[in-house]
Amino acid sequence: MKKIIFAVLIFQFSIVIANAQWVIQYTAGNECILNNIQFIDENTGYVVGQNMAYGGPSGKIYKTTNGGLNWSDLNLPSSMNNFIYNLNFFNGSTGYVCGHFTDIFKTTNGGLNWIVVPAPGFPNQAYNAIKFFNEQTGYLADRDG
Repeated sequence: MKKIIFAVLIFQFSIVIANAQWVIQYTAGNECILNNIQFIDENTGYVVGQNMAYGGPSGKIYKTTNGGLNWSDLNLPSSMNNFIYNLNFFNGSTGYVCGHFTDIFKTTNGGLNWIVVPAPGFPNQAYNAIKFFNEQTGYLADRDG
């Protein structure tokens, strides 16, 4: 009897999984490569990557404030005009991004403006991962690990 109940439960669970579907919320375009995404809460999220069109990579950051229904392309300074690999926001306004540039970048107003934060490393260093716990404490990993 236990085997029959178990089999019925597995069958019902597999039907639920088979009916699960993804829904496209936003299409960034064929030329855009998206590398990482982070949601701060159920409505506010960011995604980073690069646009490969028009002669080379340019950094891209998109932001949503309605759970991914709509995304806006944030204006970035020309110094961020390269691959953006990762991001980390630890609250709704303060966040960091890293990529294929010598420095990391910080915002304190939800991505409207970005400032340079000098990072250790060598010229043309690529940083692949970033994690901040507060404004003073964080970790940064380069492409070599």
